[in-house]
Formats: sequence, C-alpha cells, structure tokens
Amino acid sequence: MKKIILLLSFAVAFSSCQNEVEFNNPALQASINNVFWKSNSTAAVKSATGALKIYGRGQTGDLTLDLASANVGTYEFGTTNQSNQVTFLQIGNGGSEFGTGLNANPANSISLAAGGSNYVASDSESTTGGTGTGLKVKTTVSASGVITGVSIVSSGTGYVPGDIVTIIGGNQDALVRINTVANSNGKVTITENTGVTISGTFSFIAYDEVTKQTASCRQGVFYKIPLQ
Repeated sequence: MKKIILLLSFAVAFSSCQNEVEFNNPALQASINNVFWKSNSTAAVKSATGALKIYGRGQTGDLTLDLASANVGTYEFGTTNQSNQVTFLQIGNGGSEFGTGLNANPANSISLAAGGSNYVASDSESTTGGTGTGLKVKTTVSASGVITGVSIVSSGTGYVPGDIVTIIGGNQDALVRINTVANSNGKVTITENTGVTISGTFSFIAYDEVTKQTASCRQGVFYKIPLQ
C-alpha cells in the first residue's frame, strides 16, 4: 500500500513539473474552429509609434494580432478603430484569409450614444436608421424618461460598425451605436508587459471576404513572448 501511495505521489509531482515547464516557455496558442492551434515560430514587434504586432506561424495557419498599443489593457477587434485587428491565414482548404475588417452583418455589440427624452422602459423596442434593419433593443429608463441602458433583443441584419440608429418611442431622440457585428469581433487583453516580454489572452470571430466563412477563436493565450 505504501508503495502504491509513493508511486501515485511521484506521478502527480512529475505531471505538475511537466505542466510548469510547458507554461514557463514562451507560447502563442488558441482553439480555432475547435481545433488546437499552436505557433511554432513567434514574434512580438513594437513599432516606433508604440503599436504592437504579434505574429505566429503554426501547422494549420499563420496568425497576426495588430494592436494600437503594447500597454496593459483590453483592445476590441472589429470596431471602427482598425488599428486593432486580427488576420488568420489558413494553410490548405483553399488558403482562406480571415480578418476582423468592417462589413455588413447582424449587430453583435451596441452602446448608448444618447439617452433621449420622454421614453418608457421596454423589453423589445424597434430602431430605425443606419445601414441595416431589424435591430430591437431592451431599454432601462430613468424616472425622468431618459434611457440609461440598452441590450440587444434581436440583432437585425446589414449593420456596419459605427452605424447610429434611433430608438422608436419617446421624443425619437435616443441613439444607439453599433460597435461590432456578428462575423467580425473579439478582444485581446494584455495582462503583462515587462518591457522585455509580453503576455495576455485573446478571442475573436473573423470572416473571409471571398468565401464568407468565419473562423472562431477562443482560449487564445500569448505568454512571455520576447519584445523586439
């Protein structure tokens, strides 16, 4: 019995050691379309203007994360600020190129641009304007009739990031901004920048302009990538 316990303890210790060694190595990896992807050749380059490019070449494709800054913080993909974007060049299957550029699609995230006046709270309020149609929102409203919060009930179709739509009702003066759309969105969070290495997490949905297919990335991690 003592021998079994000793062997089990050794196995756990060995497994923990293996995980620690792997985690302590510089890494860039993610799950892309539910397939594990890991970079075999990785670089993180900071430009003279402070922008950051993280590049990785893997067996199934090349991944590039372009960011406006290398500072610790969260950066959104798929917005009107195209300084932050993703490109995934798939190897094989026609060599699809996925990106988080601007295009027309159902709304994915929104924000309140103006609260308007004389509104009442609604679980599903229609909107008008912008390049798309069909967006419906849930609203929270203050006692004075000003909208204080919005969330998507129905995503509609044909919207592009930066669209401004009007919420029906009230004095027709409450405005909502389309931040991202369904096939082009995501974020990266830089959790550490030592000045020598950089670490963080990321996720995204990117689209191919030619095939109209999407690539979905989750559980993305870059860990202690040397800065150049």
